Amino acid sequence: MGEILVVDDSEDDRILVMQKLSAAGLTSVREASDGDAAVCALSDSDPDVMLLDMSMPGMSGMDVV
Repeated sequence: MGEILVVDDSEDDRILVMQKLSAAGLTSVREASDGDAAVCALSDSDPDVMLLDMSMPGMSGMDVV
């Protein structure tokens, strides 16, 4: 599998998801702490999968989509 982008405003949730993905052998995982950071990350790369928190302050997951 290619790159995965995990977007969540909760650092604890991001860490948990990234740990689970790493334990599953997925090593190309990036993270973003909010919608704005996700858009910036998308300008740097083209992930195959994004896991988005739908209710974040500022730019929500739906706004990112």
